[in-house]
Amino acid sequence: QYQQAYDGPPLGPFGKKPARLVGSQPLPGILGGQVRLPPGRGLAVLESPLVRAPLVQQRARETDFLLVHRERGTRENTMCVHRLESLFVVGQAEPLLEVCTPSSRQCAFKRKALIRQMVREVRRRTRRPTGDRQRSFDDNAIDDVKGWWSAHDSHTVRQECKESIKAADDKDGQPAVVPEDVCVLESMERGMRRLRALGISEDRFAFDKNFKGAVEDLEELEGRRASNEQPLAWRARWMMEQLQLTPWNITREYAEVMKGRRRQFAVAGPGDPSGSWGQAVSLLRAPPGGAAECLETAALQQLDDERLLEELLKAGVSEQRLRCLGRWDRLALLRDLGVLPPSERTI
Repeated sequence: QYQQAYDGPPLGPFGKKPARLVGSQPLPGILGGQVRLPPGRGLAVLESPLVRAPLVQQRARETDFLLVHRERGTRENTMCVHRLESLFVVGQAEPLLEVCTPSSRQCAFKRKALIRQMVREVRRRTRRPTGDRQRSFDDNAIDDVKGWWSAHDSHTVRQECKESIKAADDKDGQPAVVPEDVCVLESMERGMRRLRALGISEDRFAFDKNFKGAVEDLEELEGRRASNEQPLAWRARWMMEQLQLTPWNITREYAEVMKGRRRQFAVAGPGDPSGSWGQAVSLLRAPPGGAAECLETAALQQLDDERLLEELLKAGVSEQRLRCLGRWDRLALLRDLGVLPPSERTI
């Protein structure tokens, strides 16, 4: 897709003719129609049932190559070198499919359908014995299916497998499983494993307005105190931000912004996949009346690591405390302290 007259090379890897945009027409589908190209510029868009992302062609150097490892069986291993004729870089992806929350009925339905489909495939591809060996065959099928799921869900998967084996002969009414359902469940599983690794219990996996309100009340309460020997507000905010970054929350926030006309992306802050450098867009919703806070966060993200460390040390933060904080945690701490460099107060 391009703006006005475009005389450049083909935009995508297939050399298709781009669609022409009229006047100040935005790029359809990219960030809710909030992106516009300058005259004479073009952009390819990669779209699938799962994601949509900009596609930019780069010039491949003569020294660039792709090394492919092929494994056939246990004895044959080959290495192939492929020359790169063309090179494309995929930009930030936008989710087109919402990831269900772990405690939702939709998640339970998709997981149940997928487990039963896996059991049917194992039984179909394996020669079924008769007589006394039938029970051991079913146990092996269950073990094969359990290997694809985390150990935390072992009991649930085993129960679903047993129910599926009992109803194996009843093929009518079996829910169909599409590849998109598998991708949704894999994304949800990765999000759950990440929260468990951070020490967040499963009864706190969902993010809602009540949790956000409790964090804000705690921050206000500790702000009134003259001294806090063991502050809890920054810990609660860290936990809230981790819940905001789950796949089910980001995809839901993106879908609500795309549906609502008066809702906008936060752009800056938590959810920036560039590592809080301001080179990507946070797909979380901007809070009502929070434009000033988003601009302030965007200004802070322009600081490099050395300048950020210098400002925090000037504000009286000890090096021992900063040693265990990442870039975004340091930016949030500087924002909470309210000590902004004069040159960073405006964008």
